[in-house]
Amino acid sequence: RSKESNIPFWLILPIMGCFSVGYLLSYNRTSINELVDDVSWISIGYLVCAGLFALAAVIGVVLKFYTVLNGRQRRIKQGLVIIFITTIFMTLLACSTIFVTSLLYSLKFVNLPEGNFRGIACQLDMSGSCTGCDGDSMSDGDSMMCPEWSDDDVKKVLETIMKMCATLAAIFIVYAMITLRYGFTLFNYVSRYQIEYV
Repeated sequence: RSKESNIPFWLILPIMGCFSVGYLLSYNRTSINELVDDVSWISIGYLVCAGLFALAAVIGVVLKFYTVLNGRQRRIKQGLVIIFITTIFMTLLACSTIFVTSLLYSLKFVNLPEGNFRGIACQLDMSGSCTGCDGDSMSDGDSMMCPEWSDDDVKKVLETIMKMCATLAAIFIVYAMITLRYGFTLFNYVSRYQIEYV
């Protein structure tokens, strides 16, 4: 019973983590979504995972406060547990997709056209170390944009971003697997409820 009451709190970290990563990949000032289309799918995946984890937490709150006094209420609670398990299963599938995709895209960045690296370097530069990244200089051609960053530097940064996405997805997969195991345990527990009639 105590684990049932803690499941919404257990899911706060993956909710906040998935939302934060999705936000940083999509809407941050240094977002490269417009230059590397593949990153947008990963950020959308993280936002979907955050939504699914949040839905599972809400269902967990409902399960916590739903009492069972008769057979009909037991069937309703079993249905809620099945919805909870399905939600966590979809979350596990989404996190696994992000994990595999991030690893594949970390290898694919090596094959990006050379012209993209200058724009990506300008977008990723947070300290203002790149020159030629303002609107006037960018029209002069890619060779004038951010000569301080080599193509290898940009490739390494992109590979690091994708490896970070894969690592976080692996952590969220562990959260989803433990929560899924809890869902099956809760289903067995609810199925064995004994209702006494007086």
